[in-house]
Amino acid sequence: MSLSVKVKKWESKSPPKHILIIRLQAIGDVVITLPFVQQLKNQYPEAKIDFLTRKTQVTLLQYIEAIDKVIPFTNKTTRYGQLAGTVQAITKLLPAHYDVVLDLQTNRFSRLIRQVLFPKSFAEFERFTPFTAADRNWQALTESGLLEKRQHPTLTLKSKGQEFEILKNNNWDGTKDLILLNPAGAFKSRNWTLDNYVYFAQKWLQTHSNTQFIVLGTEKIKGKSDYLKNKLGENLINLVEKTTLTEAMLVISKCRIIITEDSGLMHMAWALKVPTISLIGSTDKNRSSQHGEHMVNLYSDDLPCGNCMRPTCQFGEIPFCLSRYTPEYIIGLAEKLLLQHE
Repeated sequence: MSLSVKVKKWESKSPPKHILIIRLQAIGDVVITLPFVQQLKNQYPEAKIDFLTRKTQVTLLQYIEAIDKVIPFTNKTTRYGQLAGTVQAITKLLPAHYDVVLDLQTNRFSRLIRQVLFPKSFAEFERFTPFTAADRNWQALTESGLLEKRQHPTLTLKSKGQEFEILKNNNWDGTKDLILLNPAGAFKSRNWTLDNYVYFAQKWLQTHSNTQFIVLGTEKIKGKSDYLKNKLGENLINLVEKTTLTEAMLVISKCRIIITEDSGLMHMAWALKVPTISLIGSTDKNRSSQHGEHMVNLYSDDLPCGNCMRPTCQFGEIPFCLSRYTPEYIIGLAEKLLLQHE
């Protein structure tokens, strides 16, 4: 499918010296860009790569080695507020004289910024084609002429060991394997039951005793994390409301495997190349799923009602698209996935 956005290829024989990437929101979509940022840095190690994003994600991106500078964009969502933020951003960006601008947001404000900066080369993210966000990011980069062969390099993080301190302060002995349980799907139609997570953990410990489980996130899943902690006791490290976004990403990088619903942490795991089983549920797979040898995606599109995007299942309290996956089945997938990555 062809692009319906504007592109101006990089045609100079010399490598670009200064690249700007624009992805304003949301957290998951910003994280999805990171393997491509790393690939750009690997391809053009002398180039400076700056990243324009909402203030919400600034601290997260400051821990990505490939990014030289993170420029904050307003968190305001009103048209006037975003226009004012656009003017402020342009004022900060103009002196940099960017060779390339990669607009991976492609809205009226990001496009205005790109136009005013007048770069030698640019590419825009296609918002409406029926492909994953990662595929569309890659499409923009190939259309720009900067990259030809898609890769998923290992992200280099600016860690100072704070993830180890957090884990040890929450009863990790420093030796046990870590498995993240992430019951963070936004709607009931995207939720594997909590009892499934509990049973998975209990069964896993019978044959993998050198394991501790982790749950991360915000206050939105506090009730779920408290339930898991009550059932699993010292076998679960409850870090809900105890980490920043950056710290959560650093903790995920230390996990052996992740069992997750459709959420931002799923995208972090994908970007970090951590073995992951993602329970997509009712979400359209083109909106949320990620690809790679380290990913197992359990979709619903094989069902007549699949990819329904409904917040609740029309057939009952527990969505069939997820209830059909038993803890034993997930254990089998997890063991196979780990064998492939040892």
